[in-house]
Amino acid sequence: MRMTYDPAVDAACVYFTDSACAGQSAKQIVTAIDHGTVVLDMTASGTLIGVEVLGAQNVLPTEALERTRQQPYVVLAVYESTSSAPDYKQLFEEVFIIIFAESAEAAQVTAQAEANAQEARYCNDHGDTITWTLKHIVDVAPAIDGRVDAGGTLYTRHFRNFDAYGHMEPLFEGDPL
Repeated sequence: MRMTYDPAVDAACVYFTDSACAGQSAKQIVTAIDHGTVVLDMTASGTLIGVEVLGAQNVLPTEALERTRQQPYVVLAVYESTSSAPDYKQLFEEVFIIIFAESAEAAQVTAQAEANAQEARYCNDHGDTITWTLKHIVDVAPAIDGRVDAGGTLYTRHFRNFDAYGHMEPLFEGDPL
């Protein structure tokens, strides 16, 4: 499901399928509402494939319309853990965060804020204080398929040394965290 908005005609469309709201509907049910119009786009068999809202600024939440101008980005962040335990083995965490932004520049700002917000401190079952601190934002990139509302490739990463990857990744060799 996804939503688009055309400010030139103040019309929003919620797509339930890729063919919805693109003139593909066989049947439309039009309903006038206060300050706007709702159009249900349906297949010939009666399956709802989309909803159009005319006069969208008057009837839809501002946040919903703002979200249509944003695209999904994937943030790859690395966190470092520390502990008050004297025998603590240092651990790093690689995190993929999904954010929405209107531009690459805005995505960088949002990525930093979101990554900082995920820093954490807590006491484990042994009473040790564990702290996760942002070490580095490795990448901020548009989601590959441009959508995160359906299955597909979210992010790809390339590396040159497979052996080094195996040594870096504890789960690769079956080591417990």
